[in-house]
Amino acid sequence: LNPLFRGDQILTPSKWKRLQIAVDNQDFPTTEMMELLRIRAQLQWRDKKIPTIEAAILVETILREYAEKALLNCGFSKNRIKALRDELTFNTFLNIVLPLSLTKREASLLEQHIRKVDLLRRVRNDIVHGNIKAGDIDESNVRDGIEGALAVVAFIRRKLSDA
Repeated sequence: LNPLFRGDQILTPSKWKRLQIAVDNQDFPTTEMMELLRIRAQLQWRDKKIPTIEAAILVETILREYAEKALLNCGFSKNRIKALRDELTFNTFLNIVLPLSLTKREASLLEQHIRKVDLLRRVRNDIVHGNIKAGDIDESNVRDGIEGALAVVAFIRRKLSDA
């Protein structure tokens, strides 16, 4: 066995059945999910800097879209949202707008994923502002952040498609 492949990557009969059901139902991953999976694959090759930045940008973009719709649903006008656009940061979207727009059940399901994405956001900020070198980046934090991003993006896409 190649040590690069882990048990969760091996195709089993139950995974094959789930795959067949997904294909039959035309349930294909969104482009954002495919991109996050590509970014996660880069991490396998020990590249930490670029995957951190790319994943954070992707999540921030999707959160911005979600936050604008959530604010519209709360009664904010399009002009008011446009005026606030520069003031609304990744941190605001992730730690304020998203949690406030969730039900208690949704919040409890997403809480750990939001924390992981927030850690990814902080690592991204450290990289961009030169506070950390590529060699000092904790790979497990990046991996956890990308896994959290996968969960948050999947949740947001479901919410946006339901709206």
